[in-house]
Amino acid sequence: MTSPFALLGAAFGGGEGMQYVEFEPGLATIRDGKKKIEALATALVEKPSLKLEIAGYVSPDADREGLKQYLLQRKVRPRS
Repeated sequence: MTSPFALLGAAFGGGEGMQYVEFEPGLATIRDGKKKIEALATALVEKPSLKLEIAGYVSPDADREGLKQYLLQRKVRPRS
C-alpha cells in the first residue's frame, strides 16, 4: 500500500516525506520544505477535491533553545 503523500510527491514533485514540514527550532523558518509546500499547493489547486488536515507538533526543549540562540545572535549581530 502506498501512502497518499507518496502519491502526491510522485505526481507533483514534492519528493519523499511530504507529510512532514520541519521548522527551525524556536522560529517560523521552514527547514528545507519549500519544495514540499509548493508541490502541495499545486496538488490542492489542480485537485480541488483533496482535503488537507494539519496537525502541529512542538518540542518545548528544542524550541526554547532555538529561540535563545536566535535572540543571542540578534543581540551580537552588527547593526547597520
